[in-house]
Amino acid sequence: PSTYVPGSAVPLVLDIHGYTGTSNAQAATSGFRAVSDAENFIVAYPQGVGNSWNAATFCCGDARAAGLDDVGLAVAIVDAISAEFAIDSERVYATGLSNGGALAHRIACEASEVFAATAPVAFPLGLLPLSACQPSRPITVAHFHGIGDTVVPYDGTFWAPASQSSFSSWAEKNQCEGAPVSDGPCETYTQCADGVETTLCSLD
Repeated sequence: PSTYVPGSAVPLVLDIHGYTGTSNAQAATSGFRAVSDAENFIVAYPQGVGNSWNAATFCCGDARAAGLDDVGLAVAIVDAISAEFAIDSERVYATGLSNGGALAHRIACEASEVFAATAPVAFPLGLLPLSACQPSRPITVAHFHGIGDTVVPYDGTFWAPASQSSFSSWAEKNQCEGAPVSDGPCETYTQCADGVETTLCSLD
Protein backbone atom coordinates (compact mmCIF):
# COMPACT_ATOMS: atom_id res chain seq x y z
CA PRO A 1 0.00 0.00 0.00
CA SER A 2 1.03 3.61 -0.51
CA THR A 3 1.10 4.01 3.29
CA TYR A 4 3.58 1.16 3.85
CA VAL A 5 6.58 2.10 6.00
CA PRO A 6 9.53 -0.31 5.66
CA GLY A 7 10.17 -2.13 8.92
CA SER A 8 6.69 -1.48 10.33
CA ALA A 9 4.76 -4.77 10.38
CA VAL A 10 1.45 -4.82 8.48
CA PRO A 11 -1.19 -7.49 7.81
CA LEU A 12 -1.16 -9.61 4.65
CA VAL A 13 -4.17 -10.77 2.62
CA LEU A 14 -4.06 -13.40 -0.12
CA ASP A 15 -6.86 -12.69 -2.64
CA ILE A 16 -7.39 -15.82 -4.74
CA HIS A 17 -9.00 -15.95 -8.20
CA GLY A 18 -11.71 -18.36 -9.30
CA TYR A 19 -11.59 -21.24 -11.80
CA THR A 20 -10.65 -19.97 -15.30
CA GLY A 21 -9.84 -16.61 -13.70
CA THR A 22 -6.48 -14.92 -13.29
CA SER A 23 -4.65 -13.02 -10.62
CA ASN A 24 -4.92 -9.82 -12.67
CA ALA A 25 -8.68 -10.23 -13.08
CA GLN A 26 -9.09 -10.83 -9.36
CA ALA A 27 -7.07 -7.72 -8.59
CA ALA A 28 -9.23 -5.70 -10.95
CA THR A 29 -12.57 -6.86 -9.57
CA SER A 30 -12.23 -7.58 -5.85
CA GLY A 31 -11.53 -4.04 -4.68
CA PHE A 32 -8.76 -5.04 -2.29
CA ARG A 33 -6.17 -2.69 -3.79
CA ALA A 34 -8.15 0.36 -2.68
CA VAL A 35 -8.91 -1.19 0.71
CA SER A 36 -5.26 -2.06 1.28
CA ASP A 37 -4.26 1.55 0.63
CA ALA A 38 -6.93 2.82 3.01
CA GLU A 39 -6.25 0.28 5.78
CA ASN A 40 -2.48 -0.21 5.33
CA PHE A 41 -2.09 -3.90 4.59
CA ILE A 42 -0.36 -5.82 1.81
CA VAL A 43 -2.51 -7.79 -0.63
CA ALA A 44 -1.15 -10.53 -2.90
CA TYR A 45 -2.85 -12.18 -5.87
CA PRO A 46 -1.62 -15.76 -6.48
CA GLN A 47 -1.93 -17.31 -9.94
CA GLY A 48 -3.07 -20.94 -10.15
CA VAL A 49 -1.75 -23.52 -12.60
CA GLY A 50 -4.20 -23.74 -15.49
CA ASN A 51 -6.15 -20.89 -13.85
CA SER A 52 -7.29 -23.39 -11.21
CA TRP A 53 -6.70 -24.53 -7.64
CA ASN A 54 -6.63 -27.97 -6.01
CA ALA A 55 -9.09 -26.81 -3.40
CA ALA A 56 -11.86 -29.34 -2.92
CA THR A 57 -12.64 -33.02 -3.43
CA PHE A 58 -14.21 -32.27 -6.83
CA CYS A 59 -12.62 -28.92 -7.68
CA CYS A 60 -10.98 -27.78 -9.88
CA GLY A 61 -9.31 -28.20 -13.25
CA ASP A 62 -5.63 -28.92 -13.93
CA ALA A 63 -4.57 -28.19 -10.36
CA ARG A 64 -6.85 -30.83 -8.90
CA ALA A 65 -6.08 -33.33 -11.68
CA ALA A 66 -2.37 -32.99 -10.90
CA GLY A 67 -2.90 -33.12 -7.14
CA LEU A 68 -1.01 -29.86 -6.64
CA ASP A 69 -0.25 -28.68 -3.11
CA ASP A 70 -1.89 -25.27 -3.39
CA VAL A 71 -2.15 -24.88 0.40
CA GLY A 72 1.62 -25.37 0.50
CA LEU A 73 1.92 -22.77 -2.25
CA ALA A 74 -0.12 -20.29 -0.20
CA VAL A 75 2.15 -20.82 2.81
CA ALA A 76 5.24 -20.44 0.60
CA ILE A 77 3.87 -17.16 -0.77
CA VAL A 78 3.38 -15.89 2.78
CA ASP A 79 6.97 -16.87 3.60
CA ALA A 80 8.33 -15.20 0.46
CA ILE A 81 6.48 -11.94 1.08
CA SER A 82 7.44 -12.01 4.76
CA ALA A 83 11.10 -12.25 3.72
CA GLU A 84 10.78 -9.09 1.64
CA PHE A 85 8.37 -6.97 3.70
CA ALA A 86 7.52 -6.56 7.39
CA ILE A 87 4.45 -8.75 7.92
CA ASP A 88 2.51 -9.14 11.17
CA SER A 89 2.54 -12.93 11.42
CA GLU A 90 -0.60 -12.90 13.58
CA ARG A 91 -2.60 -11.04 10.92
CA VAL A 92 -2.27 -13.14 7.78
CA TYR A 93 -5.55 -13.83 5.96
CA ALA A 94 -6.94 -15.47 2.82
CA THR A 95 -10.01 -14.76 0.74
CA GLY A 96 -11.04 -15.91 -2.69
CA LEU A 97 -13.85 -16.22 -5.20
CA SER A 98 -15.47 -19.54 -6.17
CA ASN A 99 -12.55 -21.98 -6.75
CA GLY A 100 -10.45 -19.43 -4.83
CA GLY A 101 -13.06 -19.48 -2.07
CA ALA A 102 -12.77 -23.24 -1.93
CA LEU A 103 -9.02 -22.83 -1.46
CA ALA A 104 -9.62 -20.28 1.32
CA HIS A 105 -11.68 -22.96 3.11
CA ARG A 106 -8.94 -25.55 2.56
CA ILE A 107 -6.31 -23.13 3.86
CA ALA A 108 -8.37 -22.80 7.05
CA CYS A 109 -8.45 -26.61 7.30
CA GLU A 110 -4.75 -27.23 6.67
CA ALA A 111 -2.78 -24.06 7.47
CA SER A 112 -4.47 -22.52 10.50
CA GLU A 113 -1.05 -22.22 12.13
CA VAL A 114 -0.15 -19.60 9.47
CA PHE A 115 -3.48 -17.90 8.70
CA ALA A 116 -5.48 -16.04 11.35
CA ALA A 117 -8.78 -16.20 9.43
CA THR A 118 -10.24 -16.81 5.99
CA ALA A 119 -13.18 -15.29 4.11
CA PRO A 120 -14.29 -17.61 1.29
CA VAL A 121 -16.71 -16.23 -1.31
CA ALA A 122 -19.14 -18.28 -3.45
CA PHE A 123 -17.99 -21.75 -2.43
CA PRO A 124 -18.71 -23.86 0.68
CA LEU A 125 -16.20 -26.08 2.43
CA GLY A 126 -15.52 -28.58 -0.35
CA LEU A 127 -13.49 -31.30 1.35
CA LEU A 128 -15.84 -34.28 1.48
CA PRO A 129 -16.87 -35.67 3.82
CA LEU A 130 -16.84 -32.40 5.77
CA SER A 131 -15.14 -34.25 8.63
CA ALA A 132 -12.05 -34.51 6.38
CA CYS A 133 -11.28 -30.91 7.35
CA GLN A 134 -9.39 -31.02 10.64
CA PRO A 135 -7.80 -27.65 11.46
CA SER A 136 -5.01 -27.72 14.03
CA ARG A 137 -6.77 -24.97 16.00
CA PRO A 138 -10.05 -23.04 15.90
CA ILE A 139 -9.97 -20.43 13.13
CA THR A 140 -12.33 -17.63 12.17
CA VAL A 141 -14.12 -18.36 8.88
CA ALA A 142 -16.51 -15.84 7.27
CA HIS A 143 -18.21 -17.39 4.24
CA PHE A 144 -20.14 -15.20 1.76
CA HIS A 145 -22.49 -16.86 -0.75
CA GLY A 146 -25.23 -15.69 -3.10
CA ILE A 147 -28.54 -17.47 -2.59
CA GLY A 148 -29.15 -17.38 -6.35
CA ASP A 149 -25.69 -18.63 -7.35
CA THR A 150 -26.12 -20.84 -10.45
CA VAL A 151 -22.46 -21.90 -10.71
CA VAL A 152 -21.90 -23.17 -7.17
CA PRO A 153 -25.43 -23.60 -5.80
CA TYR A 154 -26.09 -22.15 -2.35
CA ASP A 155 -28.20 -25.21 -1.48
CA GLY A 156 -25.51 -27.63 -2.64
CA THR A 157 -25.15 -30.20 -5.39
CA PHE A 158 -23.63 -33.67 -5.73
CA TRP A 159 -20.09 -32.22 -5.68
CA ALA A 160 -20.51 -29.48 -3.06
CA PRO A 161 -22.46 -29.30 0.21
CA ALA A 162 -25.07 -26.69 1.04
CA SER A 163 -23.68 -23.47 2.46
CA GLN A 164 -25.68 -24.00 5.65
CA SER A 165 -24.08 -27.45 6.05
CA SER A 166 -20.65 -25.91 5.57
CA PHE A 167 -21.56 -23.26 8.17
CA SER A 168 -22.68 -25.89 10.69
CA SER A 169 -19.53 -27.90 10.10
CA TRP A 170 -17.29 -24.92 10.80
CA ALA A 171 -19.29 -24.11 13.94
CA GLU A 172 -18.66 -27.65 15.14
CA LYS A 173 -14.95 -27.53 14.29
CA ASN A 174 -14.65 -24.20 16.12
CA GLN A 175 -16.50 -25.58 19.16
CA CYS A 176 -19.12 -22.85 18.99
CA GLU A 177 -21.90 -22.66 21.56
CA GLY A 178 -25.30 -20.99 21.64
CA ALA A 179 -27.21 -19.74 18.62
CA PRO A 180 -25.79 -17.60 15.82
CA VAL A 181 -26.41 -13.86 16.00
CA SER A 182 -28.09 -12.34 12.93
CA ASP A 183 -26.94 -9.05 11.41
CA GLY A 184 -28.68 -8.36 8.12
CA PRO A 185 -27.82 -11.22 5.76
CA CYS A 186 -25.12 -12.56 8.07
CA GLU A 187 -25.29 -15.12 10.87
CA THR A 188 -22.36 -15.36 13.29
CA TYR A 189 -21.48 -17.75 16.05
CA THR A 190 -19.68 -15.47 18.49
CA GLN A 191 -19.15 -17.96 21.33
CA CYS A 192 -16.48 -20.22 19.86
CA ALA A 193 -13.22 -21.63 21.20
CA ASP A 194 -10.21 -19.34 21.49
CA GLY A 195 -12.32 -16.26 20.71
CA VAL A 196 -12.81 -17.08 17.03
CA GLU A 197 -16.05 -16.46 15.13
CA THR A 198 -17.90 -18.44 12.47
CA THR A 199 -19.99 -16.50 9.95
CA LEU A 200 -22.22 -17.19 6.95
CA CYS A 201 -23.51 -14.24 4.92
CA SER A 202 -26.35 -15.33 2.61
CA LEU A 203 -26.61 -12.65 -0.06
CA ASP A 204 -29.47 -11.86 -2.44
